[in-house]
Amino acid sequence: MELRDELMIARTVYDYRHCGYESNRLISDMEDEGMKRVNAIKSNREEARERQPSVFCERAKHEAEKMTKELERRGGATLDELERALEAKKRESSALQTGRESRNWEYEHTVEKIRTRKEDEESAPERLRQAMQQPEQELGLR
Repeated sequence: MELRDELMIARTVYDYRHCGYESNRLISDMEDEGMKRVNAIKSNREEARERQPSVFCERAKHEAEKMTKELERRGGATLDELERALEAKKRESSALQTGRESRNWEYEHTVEKIRTRKEDEESAPERLRQAMQQPEQELGLR
């Protein structure tokens, strides 16, 4: 939409009159005065566009706070209470995980002991046989 169209809409809708009509002083260059107004309108429009994102963010932040309060009111639990409960659950989970890891280490250690004992027991007859063969060989030589 061009500025001419905006001025036309402003004239029709808001009964807008050019500033030159309401001025008490004599305006020598009406076109120059009109361009000043047009430039002022353009700069105001640019400023509004620059402010728009921050205004939008503020409005969204306000809406989020309002929704949070409404949900807290309806749900009964506040955000702080939920955060504290979450921290407690994290601590509990961490303690359980630590317990699980220590039990796993104990089980692995026990299994390793049993495996070593079994290997020792399985190799014991062979060692005894070898130990018996040596005295038998000595007896056989005599």
